[in-house]
Order: sequence, then structure tokens, then C-alpha cells
Amino acid sequence: MVTIAGVVLAGAALVAAIVAVALTRHPAHAAAGIGPEGVVMENGTPLASADTAATGHTVDGIKCGSTESVAYHIHARLAVYVTGQLRPIPMGIGIGPPLQVSSTPAGSFVSSGSCFSWLHTHAADGIIHVESPTNRVYTLGNFFDVWGEPLSTTRGASRSPPTR
Repeated sequence: MVTIAGVVLAGAALVAAIVAVALTRHPAHAAAGIGPEGVVMENGTPLASADTAATGHTVDGIKCGSTESVAYHIHARLAVYVTGQLRPIPMGIGIGPPLQVSSTPAGSFVSSGSCFSWLHTHAADGIIHVESPTNRVYTLGNFFDVWGEPLSTTRGASRSPPTR
């Protein structure tokens, strides 16, 4: 079963609900320590590669610009479980290549690239940066579209539920 913590990435109450669900410890979590963004990093195989993301094209009306926009700036944490196992969200989603990765004492962090989508990740910690020039509603589907990965009731990125 694919379990995704949250559906919409907008509104303070909903963001708080996503963060509360995502931060709840799950028996399958394998913590790797505090990462470069000050949240717990997770061990495990990423849900999918970040290689399919940020070609520089506009996706769902979401642009990939030369700088990060901060008129509307929030962070949401996404935790995805596949058959009870946490599958980390990779760093660099929504940041165009070539990525400049900084090594910090707390882990790797994508500090820059050719462009920044309004929805992106800097580290493999599940933090989705919503940095937009306008206040608008962004959905989990928008994030997966920027990532270039499918999302439906039966599929989350490259993972489908196991057959019985």
C-alpha cells in the first residue's frame, strides 16, 4: 500500500496537519540524524530519482526561475510509506541541472542550479519548499508533476501497490 501524508500544500491549517502527520514516528522509520535543514533525515531507498525533475519548463503553471521567489514562502514535510517502509524524497526535485551540492556536517544540500521551481527540495529530508511570487494553492499533484513522477490512487512515483 502507498500511504501519502497530505494532499494539498497550502493554507496554514493544512500545512500544520501535513507536518503533524509526517513528523509522527512510524516503526519503519530509520533515522539518520538531523540534516542540513534542521529536521530528521531518513535512511532508505528514495521513492524515485530526482533526475526526472526541473527541465526548466513551466509545469502546471509553475515556473522554474533563475532565483527563488519568496512572496509566498512556506515549507511542508512529506513522508511516503510503501508497504510500511519509509521511502525518502530525494534532494534536488524542482532544481534545474547542473545542481551545485554543498556538503555540510549535517549532510548534502542543493544550494543552486540553473533554475528553481516554485516547488522544490534542497535536501533528502522530505521538506518541500513552496517559494512562489504569489499566494496560491499548490497540490501534492503539482509537486509530483514538477518531479516528473506519476501520482494517482494506485501509484505514487515509480511505486505501485504489491499485487495479491
